[in-house]
Formats: sequence, C-alpha cells, structure tokens
Amino acid sequence: MHSGRTLAIGCLMALSAVACDNSRQTAPSRLVNITVTGGPVTGQSVQLTASARYMDDSSRDVTTQASWQSSNVQVATVSNAGLVTPVGSGDVDITAAFEGQVGSLHLSMGASPVAVITLSGMPSGPVNSIQLTAVAKRQNGLTEDVTSRASWQSSNPQIATVANGLVKGTSSGTVTIGATFEGVHAETPIVVSASATITIRGVVKEAAPNSVPLAGVRVSALVGQSTVTDSSGSYVLAGVPTGSYIYEVFKDGYELLTGIGSSEVDTQENFTLFPTPPKDSSDITATARCNDKSWSWAQTQATACVANGGVAYPVCPGPLCAK
Repeated sequence: MHSGRTLAIGCLMALSAVACDNSRQTAPSRLVNITVTGGPVTGQSVQLTASARYMDDSSRDVTTQASWQSSNVQVATVSNAGLVTPVGSGDVDITAAFEGQVGSLHLSMGASPVAVITLSGMPSGPVNSIQLTAVAKRQNGLTEDVTSRASWQSSNPQIATVANGLVKGTSSGTVTIGATFEGVHAETPIVVSASATITIRGVVKEAAPNSVPLAGVRVSALVGQSTVTDSSGSYVLAGVPTGSYIYEVFKDGYELLTGIGSSEVDTQENFTLFPTPPKDSSDITATARCNDKSWSWAQTQATACVANGGVAYPVCPGPLCAK
C-alpha cells in the first residue's frame, strides 16, 4: 500500500540531492589571488596582464576589469587597461586590484633614450644676454625641459659665456652655443652685441574699484627713454639697455610710481596707479578708497566705507594700513 508513496518520496529526495549537487558544481569558486605579469621595460610602453586564480584552480584574464595604480607617477604611469608608460628612471610598483584581491609587479624603469634636443629662445637680432631653453624628445614621444640638466658649451667664451642656458655676452661677435643631454647634442649661432638693448611694453591701469586703462601716462626708464600711454593704456619703451633700470610712471591726479626693474630680454611690465587721495576742509587726507569710488576719512577699519560698499584699498601711509 505504501510502496508507491515511499518510492515517490525517495525519488524526490534523489532529485533534490542531484539538484543540490548541481548547485555546488555551478556555484562560482572563491577568488584566491591576482597575478600581474609583463615586461621587461626598456624605455617604451609595455602592456601588463592581470590574471585572477580561484580555489578550483581555474583562472581568467581580468586585465580590463582590474583597477590599476602606479606607486610613483614620476617614474611610470599606468592606464585603466594595464598599459605602463615610462616617465623617468627608477623603481616602481604597478598594482592591479580586483574583487578585494591585489596583485603587484615591481619594475626598474629606464627612461626612453633621447631622440633629439631642441633649442628655443633664439633672438632675431644681436643681443647682449639671452635665456635659451633645451627640450629633449625621447624615442617614446615624451618631451621634457632639460635646460637645467643639460651641459652647455660656448664656442668662444671671449665673446659669450653660457650657464643653464643663460647666454651672457662679453664682446661683440658671433658665437655657437650648444647643449648636450644624455649624449645628444644641439647647437645654434648667436650674434652678440656689447651694447644690446631691450624693449619694455605693458599696460597702465587705475587701481580698483575703477581698474580702467589710463591714457596719457608718462612712462620713463630714467636712462633717456620715455613714452606716453595710448587710449588703451598701452605703452612701448624701446632702446632700454639690458640689465637693471629705474622706472617712473606718472600722471596728473595720480601718485608717482617708481621702482627698479631688471631684464636681459624684451619684457612686459604692467603698472597700477592710485589716484591722489583728496583732503577735507581741515586739510586731513582721506584714509581709504571705497568700493563705490568715494573716499573715507574714518580712523578705523570698522568704520571705514561702511555705507559705501566697503574698502577698496587703504591710503598708505595712514591709520588703516597694516603696521
């Protein structure tokens, strides 16, 4: 009577066991570790591979799924797909992380060989002093400024000397200036004049809150050169001897601006002029310029320009200036 029912139950139990067994067989195996392989690095980019190994001894390539990182991006960088690009020389660890596991590969990087050195900053005419720049392009396409690391040479130190790319003339003539870096050499001729001059140009504006260009401003180098700004506040001062110079910037209604500049090459000098602060009926000079372009005679920061948009700048020397 019960044999059929018992058989049915037995079949169900058997089927369940098979189903459970199949479940165990199809469940994903636990990740054991990540292995990173690739190299060697010879100055060119190299593709690394990340492999994941599981407890059932199966493995699969997870290079594009892993999260990659370089321990020193000054030596080498690594892309999201494991492509390592050398930047400099030295040791670096490249790691790949996947599902909580991390694998790494230690690399000793050698910089890609230099293919060519390029010099820039050459003048269009005779100079007394000029700063040159040396840029190295490596065989992997990367470029770097090597001005301070290159070995510089002058074909005739009696005409000009050179150090870190700065050429200084000692007499008139033509000299060849060269730079060598990691065995690669570049050179350029320079015409040196013992009496070279530079051109200074720039813009003169009024101080905030106006900050507008000022026309009719006299700009002088106090060595015989003088000019006046145009309607856009621009000026050009040519024929200034190289080296140090004293400048003077003046316009009626504004405070005189003087200072010392120095340059061996054409340069940009922008100036800001401050309006001459007015005096009140008691001959007391204003202490601050307000943001609404009015003036204040307040003696403390807390009371200056309170109803006038705040302080644009204090008048110095004065009670509102920092001690």
